[in-house]
Amino acid sequence: MDDYSKDFLSGDDAAKKLAVKRLTLKIGTDMKQMTVNAPDWSVSGLEEDPALTGRDTSFAAQMARELLWEQERDLKLSDYIDVAQT
Repeated sequence: MDDYSKDFLSGDDAAKKLAVKRLTLKIGTDMKQMTVNAPDWSVSGLEEDPALTGRDTSFAAQMARELLWEQERDLKLSDYIDVAQT
C-alpha cells in the first residue's frame, strides 16, 4: 500500500490517477486469484491477518455471498453457479 499511497498523496494529478489504476488492477488480480480458479484454494496474501488464518477461498466466497444477498432466497438458484464462480 505504501507504493500506492505515496503516489496518490504526491499532489500530481497524473500520479494520483495512475496510482488508482494500479491499485484497482492489483485488487482485480488478487480477487481473481481467490476464486475457485485459485491454484491452492488458500486466501493468498491474507494469511498475515490473524482473523483470516486457516480460512480458504470457498469460505471467503461464501462470506461475500452472505454480504451481497442477506437472505439466501434472494439469490436465484439459476444465478448461483455464475455467482459462485465470480
